[in-house]
Amino acid sequence: MLFVPTYSSFARGDIIVTAPQNELLTLRMIAGVENLRDLIQGIDFVATQLAPGPCQGDLMHADLAGLRFSAGTFDAHVRLQGVVPRDRVMICAMLKYEGAHGHWNGELAEGDVCVCPAGQSQKGHFKGSTSYVAVSLPLPEIREVARALDGLDWSRSGLYRPPAQARADLRRKLATCISMLQSFGSDLSGRARAFLRDEILDSYLDALADAVLAGSSPMPIAPGEEIVKLVEDYLAERHPARVRVNDLCVALKISRRTLYRAFHETLGVGPKAYLRLTALSMARCVLVEASPGETSVTEVALNHGFPELGRFSVLYRQMFGESPSDTLRRQA
Repeated sequence: MLFVPTYSSFARGDIIVTAPQNELLTLRMIAGVENLRDLIQGIDFVATQLAPGPCQGDLMHADLAGLRFSAGTFDAHVRLQGVVPRDRVMICAMLKYEGAHGHWNGELAEGDVCVCPAGQSQKGHFKGSTSYVAVSLPLPEIREVARALDGLDWSRSGLYRPPAQARADLRRKLATCISMLQSFGSDLSGRARAFLRDEILDSYLDALADAVLAGSSPMPIAPGEEIVKLVEDYLAERHPARVRVNDLCVALKISRRTLYRAFHETLGVGPKAYLRLTALSMARCVLVEASPGETSVTEVALNHGFPELGRFSVLYRQMFGESPSDTLRRQA
């Protein structure tokens, strides 16, 4: 794993802040799909678990003189969707990937760098163990520090692949910065924090410069991925429980065959299954955040398109390894 916290009081999803408490470093254990919403500072991800099994990992957030830094490892088969804040640009690097599929604006490889413009929606698909580092800065500051980097459009989403040595250097430098944050945390002096900030930014910019110099351009998005994105944009204003496959075909003006092929090629599941899995993950998030006295499993099931409580409980247990009533009861 990318880093292994040694806190004995780690509970499911608890936030642990280094002592004494400060705004520099936050560590969290990922214990369910609901915790994936916090993968990157400033982005509230919508996560859909696509296959049964535990969703586990760790994540770290740090604030380095205005540079928002996030790093983590998670092991799951998930679809992630989020919107970058309107006043910041995000840069993300893949440190390690041990899975059957990884996709974020293109097929992922270790050391790839993704540029995510301000205010734009970002979507990813991961199946396996993933380690990442993401940073964000205000757009004017990004442009200032990257003035010498010609050939890169900061207003356009893009996945860049630097040469092999540049990717290895980036991963090594970022891993060193993670180790320093983990080891010293709040004990880092202001000068050390500034050094880390500059080192992280320089590491990203060097890798991007090498990618551009080598002729790398943003990888094209596959047609199937484009269709899935259009479906998700359509669902952003509608509850998945109230949408049918035919509604998607009519809205996108495509055939059922084209729709099913796009989903199977991109996510490994059909559109009908995806609608059900999205509703199921949404239901889990509600149960995790609810109090037993304020809601019931029956109410949550009905609100998310599952009229048969028994069927809902079976599907829920198969996906998340516990009953919905256990999830709700734990919040008490």
